[in-house]
Amino acid sequence: MRPLEQLNNVERAKLLHALFKDEIPAVLRFTQNSAGILQDQQEECRTKWENQLLTFDFWLRVARDVAYLIDRNGTRLEKSSSLFADLLFGGYQALYMAHCLDQYRKIHTPKNEKFGMAVELFFSYHPKTTDHEIL
Repeated sequence: MRPLEQLNNVERAKLLHALFKDEIPAVLRFTQNSAGILQDQQEECRTKWENQLLTFDFWLRVARDVAYLIDRNGTRLEKSSSLFADLLFGGYQALYMAHCLDQYRKIHTPKNEKFGMAVELFFSYHPKTTDHEIL
């Protein structure tokens, strides 16, 4: 196996799914619910939107795409780590899924306490900077 730093999002998601298969159904429900909230409360979310890199409309579109993929593939995503990773962590979907995983681990108590640590390890990016790089 390659070092974690060399794995892409799809590979990380496949590994997360394989290690924590029991968490995946709840994560998928949470992700769909999050997309539903964005859809239902568009105007309120739009006025509170603070992300400078992504527009709210872009984020909403990605959330809708992810919710559609979950709805269309249902339990197959729960059972197949390859399908889960390929469909939900390729391209821009990975941004939304990483966000949902992070929110899920902060809001819910996972069945396996190590799930939250794995999400942070696999999908939280904290680039190293030194003082001279900041200046």
